[in-house]
Amino acid sequence: MGYSFSSRIRYTEADLNHRLSIFAMINYLQDCSLFQSEDVGCGMDFLDPRHRAWFLSAWNIVIDEMPRYLEHIVISTWAYAFRGPYGFRNFTIRGEDGRGFIRADSLWFLFDTEKKIPARVEEAYAAPYESQMEKKLEMPKTERKIFIPEGSGADLLQAPTLAVAPHHLDTNLHMNNAQYVEAARDAASEVFQKKFGGEAPEKKYGSLYRIEAQYKKAAVLGDQMCPFVLFENVGDGAGADALPRCYVDLRDPSGESYATIRMTFRKTS
Repeated sequence: MGYSFSSRIRYTEADLNHRLSIFAMINYLQDCSLFQSEDVGCGMDFLDPRHRAWFLSAWNIVIDEMPRYLEHIVISTWAYAFRGPYGFRNFTIRGEDGRGFIRADSLWFLFDTEKKIPARVEEAYAAPYESQMEKKLEMPKTERKIFIPEGSGADLLQAPTLAVAPHHLDTNLHMNNAQYVEAARDAASEVFQKKFGGEAPEKKYGSLYRIEAQYKKAAVLGDQMCPFVLFENVGDGAGADALPRCYVDLRDPSGESYATIRMTFRKTS
């Protein structure tokens, strides 16, 4: 059954190819989960007085196709399990005709905003979602922790430092989850053009096929974010069947990671 809402791709949500942008796509997924929580009575007005908040821990997003500008879409989500402090949630974006565009898996944790520690998901926080729960989507698996490969023949290169600004923040005064992915994509393009010259990776290798993001520490206003980037399976040495991938570790100046993002590209040539 799940939970769904309908929309249409707006001009402000389209990229240079007249398709839904990565940033807008991730925000659609986030908004869908928030809409469900509000509609089942477990939204901010329920959580805030109880000193609770749901925080995203990880994304595993597969992009089968991006919908085009003006296309009508249906965004859906459902929880499929709760364990300890964790909630597990799937998403899809489909066309009105049922054509599949996006599949996503996600891991969330319930946080005690007063004690500043994860909190067990008690029945009061899980029960509102039970009538809309479904089975877990079939998705490519991702590791519990994304490790940046060593000895791959490619250097880990630093992109320009990003200062967290007010427009990056959400209502929790943390950097919005989609903004980490945007920061990673900007860093990847900067490093790729300097290292390999010419085009950005998505122009050379094709559209993004998969995005995996693991969030480790919340960035707040004024934080300095130092992106470190590594490309894998690029250049003449890559095997014919190897998909190009990019790892971005967004670190603070001391080297502690805010988030690690792995992006896999479709190989078009």
